[in-house]
Amino acid sequence: MFGCAGFSATSCPSIEFIETYSSTISFPAIRIVLSKAAVEDKEIVQLNIVTAFLESKIEEEIYLELTKEFGVSSGEKIVLQVQDGYNGHQSGTRPTNVVVQLKKSLSGLRQAGCNWYNSLESHLKKERGKESSKYEARIYTTRSSATIMVWVDDMLVIRSKAHVAWMKSAISKRFKIKDIGNVKFFLSMLVEHDRHKRRIHLSQGAYITNVLTRFKMQNSKGCPTPMDPKSKLQNRLAEEEVSEKHQYQEAVGCLTYATITTRPDIAYASALVGRFSADPSTAHWAAVKRILRYLRETQEIHLQLGR
Repeated sequence: MFGCAGFSATSCPSIEFIETYSSTISFPAIRIVLSKAAVEDKEIVQLNIVTAFLESKIEEEIYLELTKEFGVSSGEKIVLQVQDGYNGHQSGTRPTNVVVQLKKSLSGLRQAGCNWYNSLESHLKKERGKESSKYEARIYTTRSSATIMVWVDDMLVIRSKAHVAWMKSAISKRFKIKDIGNVKFFLSMLVEHDRHKRRIHLSQGAYITNVLTRFKMQNSKGCPTPMDPKSKLQNRLAEEEVSEKHQYQEAVGCLTYATITTRPDIAYASALVGRFSADPSTAHWAAVKRILRYLRETQEIHLQLGR
């Protein structure tokens, strides 16, 4: 592992530690774009940018202190001193604290996400003539009505087969890409594109399975409703037993993600249990587990987009 230490020769912390944003698309916007693509019977191809953060340059001066396995050779070159089971320093090298200046971003830098998006947007807008949406970040369109959606290093290209092929070629001239083909999984969602009926089904069966396993609920009995209509949750009383806070908050976060992606049917229940995240009781945890049992019962339910 590298230990990263960033600082600026011009001492501008307001740039290094404030402008680290990296905007993403909202899930309602994703559903709108996919719905439009389904109705218009468009190709939806998924691309992955290989080592995306390494594709962007750094404007600030940032230095990296390498670990002790690195040294400086007699030719003043940085070498890895431990290779193939070798113990000790290689001949002709000296142990030292090796500090290098970064020319491109690394994953883990505070600026990495922001630098990557700036590099991608510059390529798409200035060099490829794409226009970004005025209302939603990371959605780009062309004059031919082609659409590109970007989420970090994942990209969906939407248009006719010929247009998609041209855009893949154009993007690959600047970035190393992996062509995944017609979209199947995107942001933990299973995407089933029925072009005959012009519909798209979104579901999260695999995600729900992982969540249930994470909280040891994979063998629990399913439940037909997310809440007990007779139960009224309230703030924990002094005499009530405290639930494990970290586990509770993790579970609420998992439920919230499912809510905003494909499961609006648990929106009220997940929002309700989220109110008690600061001081959950065992009764609150029981309510969370009921929602998880409901998801197990309705695991294969899907959200239909398009016609």
